[in-house]
Amino acid sequence: MCDKLSPVPLLSEYYSVFSKLVLTICFIYCMYSILFVDVESEDIDIGQLSKGDLDKIEADSFWCMSKLLEGIQDNYTFAQPGIQTKVAALKELTLRIDGNLAGTLIVEVF
Repeated sequence: MCDKLSPVPLLSEYYSVFSKLVLTICFIYCMYSILFVDVESEDIDIGQLSKGDLDKIEADSFWCMSKLLEGIQDNYTFAQPGIQTKVAALKELTLRIDGNLAGTLIVEVF
């Protein structure tokens, strides 16, 4: 048995995180939709939504998750080009703002 934790997350961990993100997005769209339904009481019931409303929530949630993944995909592919691009942009910004700090970071980090 290995005593060390794996540095590579398991696929189930990714699925768990993505599931939580989608659930949060769905919840936000449900609450937004319910606000526009006449609610007599303080109790909020997803059953108040029509099949059409639920289909719209599902489509909007899918679109949001797709856009989110599209924006972070380069951070999780081989050689992580997204992260490398962001580090290069941060390096350029630091050079423009504080050359001394940038010089120290280049010597110490790179």
